[in-house]
Amino acid sequence: MNQLKHIRKQLGITQAQLADLSKVSRLSIAAMELQVYRPTLFEKLKLSNCLHCSVNYLMGANRP
Repeated sequence: MNQLKHIRKQLGITQAQLADLSKVSRLSIAAMELQVYRPTLFEKLKLSNCLHCSVNYLMGANRP
């Protein structure tokens, strides 16, 4: 997930905080940020909702 770490850091939240908000495990979020795990569509939707951006932007598109 190309933008996940960048957006999370811009919002000033930790992986653990994002995990609590999104109900996606912290280990999954860490693996996504390292690009060693491909999230399901459901995980992408939960994360984009918590990060206030589109799934497309989260995946690397230019606009939120």
